Amino acid sequence: MHSSFDIWTMLVIVLLALCSACAGGSSSAPAATAGPPGSPTAIASPVSVPSPTPPAPILPPTSTPTRRPSPSPPDTLPAQPTPTPTAAVTAVQPPTPSPTPAPPPAVQVYRTAVTIATYPYKDFLRQESSDQYRMPVWCLDWNAYESSAPRPAPRQYELIVMENAYLRVSIIPELGGRIYECSLKAAGRNLLYQNAVLKPTRWGPPEQGWWLAAGGIEFCLPVEEHGYESATPWQAEIITTGREGRVRLTDSREQERLRAQVDVILPAGEARFLLQITLHNGTASTLPVQFWSNAMMSAGDSPNAASSLRFFLPARQARIHSTSDPRLPAAGESISWPYWQGTDWSFPDTWQGWLGVFALPQAEFGFAGVYDVSADIGLVRAFPPQTAHGVKAFGFGGPSARLPASLWTDDGSYYVELHGGLTPAFGEPQPLAPGEQLRWQETWFPVAGLHGLTAAGPSGAVRAAWNADTKELGLRIWPAAPLRGTAVLRVDDREIGRAYLDNPAGRVIEIAFPWGEEPMAGSLFSLHLLAEDGSEERWQGYYYP
Repeated sequence: MHSSFDIWTMLVIVLLALCSACAGGSSSAPAATAGPPGSPTAIASPVSVPSPTPPAPILPPTSTPTRRPSPSPPDTLPAQPTPTPTAAVTAVQPPTPSPTPAPPPAVQVYRTAVTIATYPYKDFLRQESSDQYRMPVWCLDWNAYESSAPRPAPRQYELIVMENAYLRVSIIPELGGRIYECSLKAAGRNLLYQNAVLKPTRWGPPEQGWWLAAGGIEFCLPVEEHGYESATPWQAEIITTGREGRVRLTDSREQERLRAQVDVILPAGEARFLLQITLHNGTASTLPVQFWSNAMMSAGDSPNAASSLRFFLPARQARIHSTSDPRLPAAGESISWPYWQGTDWSFPDTWQGWLGVFALPQAEFGFAGVYDVSADIGLVRAFPPQTAHGVKAFGFGGPSARLPASLWTDDGSYYVELHGGLTPAFGEPQPLAPGEQLRWQETWFPVAGLHGLTAAGPSGAVRAAWNADTKELGLRIWPAAPLRGTAVLRVDDREIGRAYLDNPAGRVIEIAFPWGEEPMAGSLFSLHLLAEDGSEERWQGYYYP
């Protein structure tokens, strides 16, 4: 019995042990621990976590030694210098871009027509010739023209239209290949003056004796005062469409003469158009050449309205070209710009007569513009100042002292002119050797919502304004092209701050930099853009309230 009992006892003990082992396998397992090298890693269950907050667009321009954490700009950008003590920057948060943004719509380029009332001046033109430039000069027989009691009649002109999501740009090849329209679609406004009639005036080169104030942007060569070809037919060819619209304008295909070519380029996804300008001397002699682009802009929404237009020139001095304002020095003399003897001369409506001025000694920076302060919209020309040295402003003055508009139109409308040229002023031609070719690129774009201009470059414009209540220097930036990278702000070569930008074209960016006091009028203002692709762009100008 004893032996049998021991056997059964052992069986019971084994069964109890097995039951205990099964019960232990159903209990919670202990936390995973790292195994030996090469053992499988434990996989945790997925846990829902909030999406990370996108990095703030502004880096502290300067901050306290124990500043708030702030994300760094991309690694491709240079490191931020050691900050000096001020408060952190505040900014308007731009919309977060899509990780995979849709490509911008294609550019459309097409031919159509526009009807303009036109005086019969062409019936009284005779062709002369410039032996020096080996090009035709069309002269108007004024006696015969005026004796005919001319009246305007509707006439159609070919119109080439370029459109993207932001701009509509049109060209009239027959009228000197001029840019006839530059409309900012979001604002519903054309920035260029368009005369209701084509009516010859007695202005222009003396040897030619006439000129059309047709409006738009005209190309003036090879002499000053609107040149010989601003109203003669140019040839136009549509080169590309789709991702980029390009129209090539040429004044002549003859080889043994001075020739001009202008490519008008409208990129997709950008609120700007480019002018690639080429001059070629096909003669056997060195030629004294002048080339000026002349943008004519409307002076008010109604013909007789007091204008709120303002010129922004890249200079602190201006040379008088001509004037009927008795308060100003004679032609050839200089004044400080924009303030001289208590008057802000950047507003044409303050002039007591017509006035034309050149930036003196030449364009210091690569931009000039006209801004309608009341409508809060303007037009900017950005250019390489090392090649295109000249900037000129012209206007007819305030309502009490203007020349009669009947000299150039029949509807009482006025305009101002913004010229850009190769040389600093008229009468200073640039020599072009036989066979020599000169090429440069300009960028033109509308701006809106900035309340004025302080500086600009090919990719956009900026207005700086001091806020005495918050002790901040506020920037309003208009991107004419998408901006992605770091913007470094300097005043008189002192860095005020940095901001990281990631913004599409055509939308105002607002940034406020804490600063203890307002910059002095005339201070050098610089916004240095360091793009993620490694390119750099510097917008410079002078600060004025």
